[in-house]
Parts: sequence; structure tokens; C-alpha cells
Amino acid sequence: MSRNPAVELMRIFACLIVVGVHTCLSAVSDGDIDIGRQFIACLLADGVAVFWLIMGFFVFRNQDYRKLLVHTLKGIGIPMVVLSFFAFYFGPCIMEGRPIRTGFIHSADEYAEVLKKLISWSNPVNGIGHLWYLYVYIMVISVSYTHLTLPTT
Repeated sequence: MSRNPAVELMRIFACLIVVGVHTCLSAVSDGDIDIGRQFIACLLADGVAVFWLIMGFFVFRNQDYRKLLVHTLKGIGIPMVVLSFFAFYFGPCIMEGRPIRTGFIHSADEYAEVLKKLISWSNPVNGIGHLWYLYVYIMVISVSYTHLTLPTT
């Protein structure tokens, strides 16, 4: 499959926007909102949306939904679950310097909170909030079934 230069250019812009949003200065300076910084933040706010747009070029071209689900599960779901388990149990040891045995001690309320956040498609583990993108990606793939199975006219 040959690459489309327009899509590749969109990827480059999206990457630059994402880097920019993570490196731009805060819009609040000395307790006041700096209009110039706020304007720059607004320009850099939609890099992820560009990636969702790019995803539409490729996801809906694949008509084998089962293959798409297996690919998503293997490539994204399983690594995300492994990382989440690791961060949930070893995160306090690594990030807070607690003894290893304390990472395995969680209350029933903590497990309930994890389940509650998972049901709402939120990242349940502290310290790895950047996984929100993967939760949304899995949700998009999950709901794309209706588009991929509708009869074409």
C-alpha cells in the first residue's frame, strides 16, 4: 500500500501540535491570563483530533471487523492492561518510594474505584493518565462495528 502524502503531512502537523501543547507555557502568568499564550494554547489544542481524523482514513477501509478487534486487542489492549497492572501494584513503590509489599495491599474501595473508572472509560491507575488516548481509541474501534456492518447501497 502506497502512502498518501496528504495524510503523512497531516501526521507531521498533528505530531508538531501534540509536542507544542505539551511544551507551551501556561496561559496564566503572575495571576493574570496572558492573551498571547492563551491564543497559542488554542491553536495547539486539537492535535489529538487530527489523529482521530487520520484514523478514519484507515479504520473504515478495513471491512473485517473481527481482524480489526484482534489487532486492537493484541497491539493495544493487552499491553495497556499489563502496564496498568504493573503501575497499580508497583507504582507506589516506584513513584513514592514505598516498600514493595505495600503495593500489593489495596482496599476493597480502591478496587471498586478501579472498576467504576473502567466502566466510564477512564484511566483507573494513578501515574499513567496519558493512557486516556488508548481508552478512547478502543472505544472508537468498539463502536465502529455499526459502521462496518451496515449494508452499503
